[in-house]
Amino acid sequence: MTSVFGRIFRYRPSEGRTPTEDFFTETLAAVLEASEPFRLAFVKWLINHDVDVDFARLETQKTVENGRLDLWIDAGNERTGERHVIAMENKIAAGEGKDQLQRYERHLKRKTADTRTLVYVTLHKRTSFQGSLKKPKVDFRQIHWFKMAEWMREWTTKPANAADDKIIHFVRELLLLMEEWGMAVNLNADHLAAATIYHTSVGRQLIQILDETYEACELPGTKGNQWNYNTEELYYTSPWIDKRKNIYVEFGFNFDRDDADFSVPQLRVPSAYFAVGGTHRPELDNLRDWKPAPEDWDDDYVLVKWLGCLRLQGESLHDEYIDFFKKARDQLWRVTGLSQ
Repeated sequence: MTSVFGRIFRYRPSEGRTPTEDFFTETLAAVLEASEPFRLAFVKWLINHDVDVDFARLETQKTVENGRLDLWIDAGNERTGERHVIAMENKIAAGEGKDQLQRYERHLKRKTADTRTLVYVTLHKRTSFQGSLKKPKVDFRQIHWFKMAEWMREWTTKPANAADDKIIHFVRELLLLMEEWGMAVNLNADHLAAATIYHTSVGRQLIQILDETYEACELPGTKGNQWNYNTEELYYTSPWIDKRKNIYVEFGFNFDRDDADFSVPQLRVPSAYFAVGGTHRPELDNLRDWKPAPEDWDDDYVLVKWLGCLRLQGESLHDEYIDFFKKARDQLWRVTGLSQ
């Protein structure tokens, strides 16, 4: 039996394909192949019929007419001889291809089976595809990822599945991946309320913190119009801060950070950073608790000081953020001689 990680290793990026969808398809298939009970329950849920299946074989990236199916499932019952075929197309970042679902439906119609199901899984976007009424019948189902996540969570809580700790662990890891990629959350009133509060109040307060930090930087000879004030992504970037014109600073808030020191998804508050960019200078090596810029940042960034922690209970986070920015500024000013 192929291991979960061996199954995922089959994934290979290819030209003309979206790596997000392909990688997730291989990961989903790996978890399905790791457990027959989970695999059979998944098939029954996709078919959405009262069927009795005792086997299910999976194939990813199956070549069909002018395309490749993300996931092909051939399932059935050895005792009764019933057969069920499922074609599953996954969309996360990519859009629907031209006549894509029509081609997959034609492929299903050519298969001899008791049920034929075409499944189209998306984040939220819907398709205008309705399916053909001509026989043989193909059932078309559009599913949102958050609905699949809800089904997976429910499956892990059923008493009959509690004994299989290994597969439950893998399913929960898959759910974590879906949450990280924004696939497992359904937009509800709480999300809209949070967004409203942010745009009407919190966002302005975060900008106020950046304004106070800007005022505290005290850069003689620089003008306000030389700064870049990005109030949408919440960071301010200075002009050159030294006479040699080879370093600048940037400070702001980060909503994506998730590491051992600070997890935005868990704490549900933004991290903060103070960065120095431009050209590396020897004195910058004295910034001992600063780290290299993340790999996905531009090459201009040299070092970054990250917010380490926040006292979330009973303290003013406004003051916590301001204190962090000012201490980072003082450290940089000290090693570069700008405080003199």
